Amino acid sequence: MSLVRSLPIWKTLSDPLNEDFEPPLKAALHGHILPRKMPHYRTRDSRIFLDASIDITRRVLTELNVPLRNIRDYTFEDVEFPTVECDNYYHHFLRNILSTNTITGIVQGLRPRRCFPTSSRRLKRINDLYDQNNEVFRIVFGNTDVFLHPDFSDFSLTLSSIGFNNTIDQRTFIKCAEKIEELQTDTSPPSDLRYRGFILVDYLYKNIEEFDLEAIERIPFVPIARSLDLPYSQHYNHTQILDSFRNIIIPRYKEVAWSRKCLIAEDVIPPQTILQDYPSLGKPSAPIVVVHLRFLHRTLRDEWRNNWAGAFKHNIEEIYKWLEGECLNGELNLLDYIREEDRLFLNINRDQDPFDLRNWVSADDLILNAAPEEERFVKSSLATYPNMLRSVGVREVTRPNFEINVRRHNQSNFGQSNMFRYFLDQNFPLHDVTFIMNNDRIKTSRFVLAASSEFFREEFVTGRYAGQSPPITINIRNLEPIRDIRFNSMRILLRYLYGQSIDHAIQNRQSLNGDDEEHHIVVNDSNNLVLYKDLLKMANYFVLNHLKELMELRLSYLVTRLNVQEMNRFASSSGANQLRGFCERFIETNGRL
Repeated sequence: MSLVRSLPIWKTLSDPLNEDFEPPLKAALHGHILPRKMPHYRTRDSRIFLDASIDITRRVLTELNVPLRNIRDYTFEDVEFPTVECDNYYHHFLRNILSTNTITGIVQGLRPRRCFPTSSRRLKRINDLYDQNNEVFRIVFGNTDVFLHPDFSDFSLTLSSIGFNNTIDQRTFIKCAEKIEELQTDTSPPSDLRYRGFILVDYLYKNIEEFDLEAIERIPFVPIARSLDLPYSQHYNHTQILDSFRNIIIPRYKEVAWSRKCLIAEDVIPPQTILQDYPSLGKPSAPIVVVHLRFLHRTLRDEWRNNWAGAFKHNIEEIYKWLEGECLNGELNLLDYIREEDRLFLNINRDQDPFDLRNWVSADDLILNAAPEEERFVKSSLATYPNMLRSVGVREVTRPNFEINVRRHNQSNFGQSNMFRYFLDQNFPLHDVTFIMNNDRIKTSRFVLAASSEFFREEFVTGRYAGQSPPITINIRNLEPIRDIRFNSMRILLRYLYGQSIDHAIQNRQSLNGDDEEHHIVVNDSNNLVLYKDLLKMANYFVLNHLKELMELRLSYLVTRLNVQEMNRFASSSGANQLRGFCERFIETNGRL
């Protein structure tokens, strides 16, 4: 037996890549055999493999104790892997060992090797190859040589365990995006580059919950609008066709950042459901919007003056509206981006010129809630954005934390009664009291006055008019505390005493005779300063506490930095202690503005 083992009589496996070479015979003593049906490929010279392809030869060699080389050791210790291209023998060999994936370590051992063929038979590492059956991979990578040879597609699942790219996940999506980025930098990018970006964005939208957007947003693969219509096109011109989510805006933010960001193409605008879940997608940051505002102020203010005034003003308003929304929750501090002296705020009335530099002011030039006659008054168009102005440091007139109490008052509905109609009829024979001031006079009934006011009841029963026979004449000029009131104020007071609400009485101030409804005037507190003062003085004199407190409250809303001292003196002289306290607190609160 030992003699047979030592004789060089056994045929060895030939090099499949060198078919013309006839290998010498070898002794069984020095050889190995391969597992049945295991294809042979070129091996290193260190080990001899005997030809055991015929069953009887395999049985004899086995009886001669020729060792059987296991597949794993043969593959990784003996086989000389090709380094550049895949030949047919290697192709057959690789398919065979992949079919033995149940053997521990075979497939895993192939992971780091450049041993997998592409469609063109070039050899690459498995994690550099993609599944051509995947539509996104096929479109994004196009005709590049990155696809696994189709003869190995039936091993896709097995190879995915060692890095084969057969599905789209975070890693492969980023690779696709980076490939598109790379293609865009080529001197001759493919003609369908935009479509490749479209396909990838579409896949993202349909599977967005599977991805971490933060890692994806930086890569330019999103189709953009390369130009805009007039007047924007003069300063918006992008040579690239793709950009990153980090550098694009969706249409709703066009006016607030178009000079700093690319506008996303119309066919890849994110669906509304995605924007609800990812509100920052395609949204500019506050610093970008502020830079855009500076651009409009410095560059376009002159360029758009003649032909695009409406668009200019609209852009400014949209920027302010956006900043106002961002400042609502108090988290954005615009002082980080806008200095208090920066003249970036357009403080104009509707018909004023937005291009006049004098209408552009800084935060230092504004005070919120100031009265129109005061310096640094914020006009209505700009006052619409109070949170933006506060965030940039605009100071404001603050209503002090001082409560003016107004007692409850049950006002009878005399307006629909005969009694009120009698009051309106100045020729009614039962009128027995006449109020006069200069040449004006108004008649009323002492019984109604006494029923409506404790003051008049005492005056007619035990006071200065007790015992006088009607008609009784009361000259307002002789009543020192109220001698300077307007007679129309007296008319309104009498309506109030006859049961009409004070607001209704003010609305109908111009009518004493005829139909009230024909003479309604809208109540506007700012136009009623003198009237409220008259009513407060009369309410104090005639001891009408509810009306007095109501006028104190209304006058408190008309206090400004310009009139607070005068209002304080008026309150003191009129016995309006609550209004006086409010004025003093107002001075404390707003004295440093």
